[in-house]
Amino acid sequence: MALVVASPAAADPEVKLLLQRDDQGGTMLVPDRPLPASRAFTVHYALPPDVTRGSGYLEVWPKLEDTCEATRPDIRQSHSIALALSMVDGKATLAGYVPPLQVDLEYCLKLHTFLGLGAAQLSAIATLAADAMRGTLLGSPTACADASHELFESSLKGALIRLGISASNLPLAAAAARAELFAKTGDVCSRLGEVDRLSLQKKQLVDVALAKTKAETAIDTFDEKLAPLPAPLTVVNGVPALVDAGKKPKPPSELELWDGETVVPAASVLKAVKPRTPAVTDVAIAALKLGPRSPANLKLLELFERARDRRLEFEALEKAVAAGETSVAKVKDELTKTLVAAFSAPGVASTLRNPERPMFAEPTTAGSGETPNKLNYASVDVGLLAAPTGFAVWFLPYVGLNVYAVAVDRTIGLNRLSGSMLRRVLQVLSVTLGATLAAPGGPGVVVQAPFLSTYPLVGLGARVANFVRVTGGALFYVLGDADGLSAKKTLHASFFFGASLDLDLVELLTRAAGG
Repeated sequence: MALVVASPAAADPEVKLLLQRDDQGGTMLVPDRPLPASRAFTVHYALPPDVTRGSGYLEVWPKLEDTCEATRPDIRQSHSIALALSMVDGKATLAGYVPPLQVDLEYCLKLHTFLGLGAAQLSAIATLAADAMRGTLLGSPTACADASHELFESSLKGALIRLGISASNLPLAAAAARAELFAKTGDVCSRLGEVDRLSLQKKQLVDVALAKTKAETAIDTFDEKLAPLPAPLTVVNGVPALVDAGKKPKPPSELELWDGETVVPAASVLKAVKPRTPAVTDVAIAALKLGPRSPANLKLLELFERARDRRLEFEALEKAVAAGETSVAKVKDELTKTLVAAFSAPGVASTLRNPERPMFAEPTTAGSGETPNKLNYASVDVGLLAAPTGFAVWFLPYVGLNVYAVAVDRTIGLNRLSGSMLRRVLQVLSVTLGATLAAPGGPGVVVQAPFLSTYPLVGLGARVANFVRVTGGALFYVLGDADGLSAKKTLHASFFFGASLDLDLVELLTRAAGG
């Protein structure tokens, strides 16, 4: 699990690490090709176009669970690869050297990067700092004209903390932002007074609305007997006027008033219906003014006039609040843009990009990649065996074919093989089919080949090193009559044990073909 730091050879294959969206809308790390097996390779991670500084490390380990989000376990072939900055075709790239990985396995990949600030990070810092400072200034508009250095510094510090960035030169950056703000604010600070005015108007609007409702309720609950009112009224060019003046006045229960749109019973207008329609209210007031000036009529007239006044005051104030909200929204938008511009000033950016400042830590990104199956299930076996018989001990060279149940990796040390226990066992065990390269013999016996002038053997072997194995099995031969008096021949098998070189057949054929 030690950090791997090495220099890649020129001929090593290269793998590019890419960021892609997953099904849940997140980001995952994906190699642009299958991970090379049984040989070292280099990885490259391209930095954003405007980032020229960076470092990081890549964690690699065999995938044992469904996800690669967990902490890298302390298991075989668990690596931490140092990534160093390099320039490829004029573009900044993080590159690292990955040691050989086992064939036919899936590996987890987890990328950790620390980058110099680019345009995206600087923009995020400016936006968050401006948002924090905007809230402070809107809470106390008078503070804008004399915003302190500490306010700028605390806003920047909060933005950097939220983004996971540490910096030791905040005072200089805050000073640059403050100078930029006061150089370009214009009248934005003076206009923040509109925020206070709007707040006051909203409070007044609530009070007037309550007074309006109270005045209307007083009319609804008025229950005194009215004196007879004049004949019906109509509204002509906006002015209430008497009609049918020669007729005898009617009591309120029978009187009808014209509100400019429809005929309304006078009793409903004067006592029951809430006077929310301006025309109805005006007609009611006119009727009461023209009618007898009895105490009840005068009191109801006062209630109607009070309700009208409260309504007019409410409508005027409501319009003022709507206009104020539009104006304040513009002021807030202008303030936000001004603050973002201040925190985006060249002096702020150059200060935060200071090479002595610790770099920005990007979110860790996880993913996985697979090494291919090299189809090397067989190998050439060349070795020496010892076969004790009842009449002699044979030492014979032999050649054979080793057949494995899984693709074999001879680059990874046996003590570094990963995967399940069964897979690791199958990486070293194989069945051997072969024949001796010399004819055995013995005193007083005739030993003959049982098949096509060869002495076949079959055995089970285990690799004890990447290319060395030990084998045990049976060697077959035929015994005949030493005096030649009898034609009888018998097939025999003798146990043997031996040691051999286990040569990768696929690798040999690939190299022979120039691959």
